[in-house]
Amino acid sequence: MKLAFLGMGLMGAPMAANLLKAGHQLTVYNRTRAKCEPLAQQGARVADSPADAAAGQDSVHLCIEDTADVEQVLFGERGVVQGLSAADGRPPVVVDHSTISALATEQFARRLREQTGALYLDAPVSGGDTGARAGTLAIMCGGPAPAFERVRPALEAMGQTIVHIGPNNGDGQRCKMINQLVVAINCLATTEAMRFGRAMGLDMDKVLAAISRGAAGSWSLSNLGPRYLAGDFAPGFRLRHLLKDLNYCAELIAQLPDASPSDFPAVHLARELVRHAESAGHGDENIHAVGRSLERSGRSNA
Repeated sequence: MKLAFLGMGLMGAPMAANLLKAGHQLTVYNRTRAKCEPLAQQGARVADSPADAAAGQDSVHLCIEDTADVEQVLFGERGVVQGLSAADGRPPVVVDHSTISALATEQFARRLREQTGALYLDAPVSGGDTGARAGTLAIMCGGPAPAFERVRPALEAMGQTIVHIGPNNGDGQRCKMINQLVVAINCLATTEAMRFGRAMGLDMDKVLAAISRGAAGSWSLSNLGPRYLAGDFAPGFRLRHLLKDLNYCAELIAQLPDASPSDFPAVHLARELVRHAESAGHGDENIHAVGRSLERSGRSNA
């Protein structure tokens, strides 16, 4: 397939690299052009603008930080909409792997369809930078089934668990918010458990060995528990991005009929604790730095 990939961040760059490894013809774009250089050395063409990247492609993939950035790349000056064209007589397909507002996603899909006739698929991913490099991401997709089937070969090059959640744009983002809810709460549980064990003076390596394969076992415990104990907070999924996602969860809760914050207390608790950690200066660290912030707060309040 002829593909474009826009966004060479912690997730986007390895995802794009896996498209190249799978044999697809790839054009890449990033606002900071230098971030495209490793892909150029592997055979990708580097575009001068989103419009240039989108021209003549079977599908255009995005992995960008937030809703406003996605809107700018799609509809701004020299944006994707100005380069889209039919591939083999079929409408172009735009696939957004970013994690953004589900409500905005619905609007973007409608605007693209009205302006260009393009099909739109929201296809956020989960699995962190480790999964992006290994090509084992979970990809949750919302949008028309024909768009999903057309881009399936590209998705299979980047992910291991690929699910078409539903036919409506925004379905993928809504599923991703459920994912992020679980990620946030599991992360809080993991970091609090590590702090609790340390406070009791236990050998935490033995504690992890004892509980990781029992009923308490989780991806968070196995992956973030050891990193927390080692003091390794290098970003794979930045804490400020988790706060962004929890804000999108709150946005969706507010849309539910007769819903109130008290109906989803764990989401709102996680949001407040993550916001506290971000305010304490841990926004660019990995999400388990939320425990680091609470640990410092506990010492200062003692």
